[in-house]
Amino acid sequence: MFSKYQLCVIAYLAAAIPATSALGCYSRGPTWDQVNVQRGNEGFPVIAKEICGTGGGAGDYPANYEVEGCLAGGDVHANYKIKNNLNAYSALDYSKCIDSVLTEMFACSHGSEQNHVGFFFYLDPNDGGKWYFPPDSERSKADYF
Repeated sequence: MFSKYQLCVIAYLAAAIPATSALGCYSRGPTWDQVNVQRGNEGFPVIAKEICGTGGGAGDYPANYEVEGCLAGGDVHANYKIKNNLNAYSALDYSKCIDSVLTEMFACSHGSEQNHVGFFFYLDPNDGGKWYFPPDSERSKADYF
């Protein structure tokens, strides 16, 4: 069997697993396919374009600035957040934003948290109609320059 020492090590390692896998794919909940179907099968590229274009994902980011929002899709919705991880101004190019969002959508069907090109991407399909993802503050980008 296991000694007390081995059990302590196992318990410690088991407790550390969630901390070490904080970034990555979610394993439960609605999928991007469900969001796509509820939005009329417009396709993942159209959803990515909405996040990066009209949703404000691509563009100029002061240090640590973030953009967040929600896409409605019938009985499901998708929350998203894109944050500049750098301690300096950075621009997120539209094509890099699209590539990053599509990479996560195709790799992580239930959503994900991941870093790409100096930015943190949180992309999460959820049950229920549109939900407002409130900003951390009411400051505008101009307040960061």
